This record gives sequence, C-alpha cells and structure tokens, in this order.
Amino acid sequence: MNKEATDRLGSQLQDIRALSEVDTILESVLDSYVLSKKEMLFDEDDDRILRAYTFSLRSKEYIIVIHPDLYIKSVAYDPPAELMMVVGNMLISLVYALDGNSDE
Repeated sequence: MNKEATDRLGSQLQDIRALSEVDTILESVLDSYVLSKKEMLFDEDDDRILRAYTFSLRSKEYIIVIHPDLYIKSVAYDPPAELMMVVGNMLISLVYALDGNSDE
C-alpha cells in the first residue's frame, strides 16, 4: 500500500471514530424523536465519510447528514427547528469536549 492510500485510510478511520462519538451521544439526547436509521455515506468531492441519520416522529421522517468535522452537512424533509437545535447543540458540546481532550 502506498503512502497516499495509507494516509487516506487513516483519515477515513478518523472520520469513522468522530462519527461514532456522534452516534453514542446522539442516542442519549433525543427525547421526542426516534433514531430509526444510520447510514454511512462517502463524499467523493471531499474524500470523506459522512453519516446520515434518519429521525422519526409519529409518521414523519427527517434526515440529517453530519460531517466528521462535526457540523451538519445537509438535511432532507425539512427537519423541525427543535430537532435541528438538539443536534446542533450536541455537535457544539462534542466539539468542546473533544477539544478539551486534545489539550491533555
């Protein structure tokens, strides 16, 4: 395996680790919504791994795609402001928590 392929694989593993942190926290902060599906996506333009989360409330579904740099990359089906706020606040908290761990 050449250096470029090794670097790309290392970067993708870091993406998966960051998104796994999101998985762990996201399930604990949801009250009204059910996390019904998680799907890994590959952004060819960015050469990064993303995660699409499908949330359900009653008979409606909403999709939020999260980038491994811990921001919302895109949404589908017009998620309610409450859901966006919960996910956004969780991402901000995670950024601060991970930044604090890197100082140690």
